[in-house]
Amino acid sequence: MRRSLLRKLAATAAIAGTLLAAHLSGGLPAAESQPVADIPTVTVTDGGTSLTLNWPSGDRTPLDIQDWTIAILDSFDCATYELVAERDLSAQRILGTPTVNPQTGDVAVPVLLEECIDVQKSAVFIIDPQGSQSHALYRLQVPGDRPLPHEFSSYALSSISGLQYWDHTLLVSHGDASGAGAMMVFPAGNTPAGQYAGCVVTQPGEGAGSLCPL
Repeated sequence: MRRSLLRKLAATAAIAGTLLAAHLSGGLPAAESQPVADIPTVTVTDGGTSLTLNWPSGDRTPLDIQDWTIAILDSFDCATYELVAERDLSAQRILGTPTVNPQTGDVAVPVLLEECIDVQKSAVFIIDPQGSQSHALYRLQVPGDRPLPHEFSSYALSSISGLQYWDHTLLVSHGDASGAGAMMVFPAGNTPAGQYAGCVVTQPGEGAGSLCPL
């Protein structure tokens, strides 16, 4: 267990160093920073089916995540066990803990879409708050075998184990039932969801080969 943790931390540090070098050289776009007064905290409520953005002013913004949908490409239907080219799936509940970008106030929310026995399909939604009264919602777009047809589409993640912002870059860790794990990197891009830049296996295992896009 300790060796696995050290391996994962080493991988995170290596990617962070690479991203820092790219950022300092102008290779990565930087998202616009927001005043500290505009940075919310997040409380998960109702068993993970909703969340609340808590603002320094005392205002609160409740959101029902079960209204969120995403088009998932090339996934197996749990009911028929058939491969479906594109399916619209809704968020069922939040997996773990949302994370807030301390520079922009954007909130990354890991959600469960579907679960078949011990196999999970999950996704990450990005909340871009427009003050305490409104917000925009983006989907983190994970690439795959086919080009993504539109901004509301993605390939599914496995079981999300953690999210972390580092200098405007979102690190997404996920794994499968075999114990394999990987981390994807999404630097700042044209939208708050960023843009996929790479993936590294952080824990070898039987299913490690399917955790990173080819």
